Amino acid sequence: MLREYIRAYCQYVIHYIEESVNTKLWVLKFTLILSLIAVTTSFPDYYGYVMDNSSGDNIITEAINWQIAHPLQQLPEEYTFLPEEKLTGAPSHLDKRWSRITVPLLAYIFHLDVFLLIILQHITSVLFFYLLLNISFDITADRVISLLIGFIFATTFVGKWGFQDFHYYDGIAYFLLLLAMWKKNVFIVFFGILLAGFTDERALIASAMIYLWWHLRENHFQEIDFKSFLRFDALKIAIISAWVAYFLIRYFVLIQYFQLKPGVTGLGLEPLRYNFKYIPMGFFTFLEFAWLLIFAAYVLLLSNKRYLFSILLFLASGLSYTTAFLVFDVSRSMGYAYPILLISLLVLYQSKEKDLKKYLLIVGTLCFLLPTHAVFLDEIKWFSPIIPKIFKFF
Repeated sequence: MLREYIRAYCQYVIHYIEESVNTKLWVLKFTLILSLIAVTTSFPDYYGYVMDNSSGDNIITEAINWQIAHPLQQLPEEYTFLPEEKLTGAPSHLDKRWSRITVPLLAYIFHLDVFLLIILQHITSVLFFYLLLNISFDITADRVISLLIGFIFATTFVGKWGFQDFHYYDGIAYFLLLLAMWKKNVFIVFFGILLAGFTDERALIASAMIYLWWHLRENHFQEIDFKSFLRFDALKIAIISAWVAYFLIRYFVLIQYFQLKPGVTGLGLEPLRYNFKYIPMGFFTFLEFAWLLIFAAYVLLLSNKRYLFSILLFLASGLSYTTAFLVFDVSRSMGYAYPILLISLLVLYQSKEKDLKKYLLIVGTLCFLLPTHAVFLDEIKWFSPIIPKIFKFF
């Protein structure tokens, strides 16, 4: 009986989607709809942000304003060291902002303040869905599958965090990473990865998966061997050049020339010990039921004896997973590993699975029904929908 209900539900919704996407401006239309879903199902705490900053003593806002005015200078110790905060909280984050210069430089050049940066991140979070739909359609040529992929992202952490975040600018980094996965253009790939890395170094770590992404697409999903993996085409050279450029700029420009000192508070084995109890939730809250798609992709790869690619994908994504538990903000760090989901979806699509639309719809529905949570410091935070937020005004 349940199976019949599920089958009927899938048939009805997929038929409705097929009719809905049959328009000329379907990408633009559903970019806005997916953004609306992401915002309303986990409504940003604008009221709380305004109240926190109304007194003018929010340490992160003060520090960001200072960094905008002095984008290539070390943050004063008053922001990066507070004994009562120890390894966690604002000082730990601010201590590591010394190399995250993309957003401060952008704000300095275009005279943006912290509030305009929030608007900018909202815009890039909307553009994230625009790129996602275009990329999905490029690899599948199927509007329904593309929309369902977008829906899965809109109902999980990665698609929502850019709207929730007021300080870290991960949404901008997520967008830049996706930009590097979009077009077969060496300049877009190079600058997407480089700018994302200088927004947050975790983006550079995640870009190892972008190397696999372009290898898979350029080789038309052929089996990987070491010879083909190490054969450098223009896109691979662009990715490697971005890595080299990042470390050269980081060391010779930021450390040697501008005399910036790397911040390492809240990084290492102490956070790993602290986060140990959150490992299961840290993994699950990142993609929720979309993990089923990743597991299915691994099963498919192994069943087809594509062992080398499976190992490389596991290692590349494992870098991001490991990094996430070596710091205190687990979920936002895990978010940088989202290319693993796109690679998995590419693997599943290439398998010619006839029920892929149904599986994507079921996963997306489960993610929609499950409230979004995230692991931050010593709490599992609920990103509540719009209705509870409205009650704050009464």
